[in-house]
Amino acid sequence: PLTNQNGLITDLNTNSKLTSTNLAKNHKTDLLSLYKKLIEAGYLMDVEGKYILTDAGIAAGAEAKPNRYKKGENYFLWPDNLAL
Repeated sequence: PLTNQNGLITDLNTNSKLTSTNLAKNHKTDLLSLYKKLIEAGYLMDVEGKYILTDAGIAAGAEAKPNRYKKGENYFLWPDNLAL
């Protein structure tokens, strides 16, 4: 284990994860623009109006989770340091 500047034990493989909405806020953009950037970067695909996480997205550290509010759809968690 490694220690960060606050003396907390960290692991290089465990970055903080953000929802797409919070990632958009971090990048000072709206959600739709963020999704366009994620598609252009190859992290997401738009399949018949549903967003699908790609292998590149998974390799970048993203996760798809079932959306409890929209049946049959996912929401995404992204590394907080994801470069776009």
